[in-house]
Amino acid sequence: MNRLQQILAQTLREADFEFQDLGETSRSSFTNKKKEQLLSQLRKQISFHNKLIIATVVMHFLLFLLAVLLAMYYRNSPPVVLSLLGGSVLGLLVIVRSLLSVARTKAEMDYLLLTLPDMSPEQVITVIKSIYFARKDIRKS
Repeated sequence: MNRLQQILAQTLREADFEFQDLGETSRSSFTNKKKEQLLSQLRKQISFHNKLIIATVVMHFLLFLLAVLLAMYYRNSPPVVLSLLGGSVLGLLVIVRSLLSVARTKAEMDYLLLTLPDMSPEQVITVIKSIYFARKDIRKS
């Protein structure tokens, strides 16, 4: 479970969210103070994800640069150059996949940080429920 999913689950627990099939919904205990705490947590996680994205892009660039330099050094040996470039491309694909995952999570956090400040606490809980359960459904499939 990633950090955004943990933050959303914690927020739902603090709001005394209960699963109800039918009937009236009870008032949640989610207040503006808890909303500000949630926004603070999201800001911290966004700054961490920004640093993580920068580190991943730098690592991507350095791996590519190393592959190019080694290919230039071993330019007279085609099998070595072939294995260097093939291995570096596979390594870059793994980094790109992790970068996409981090960027997707950061985009969801940015969306939450953009929309939640203007909402009432009841609306915040509704948005958090929809995102939390949509993420759970995506993981199952």
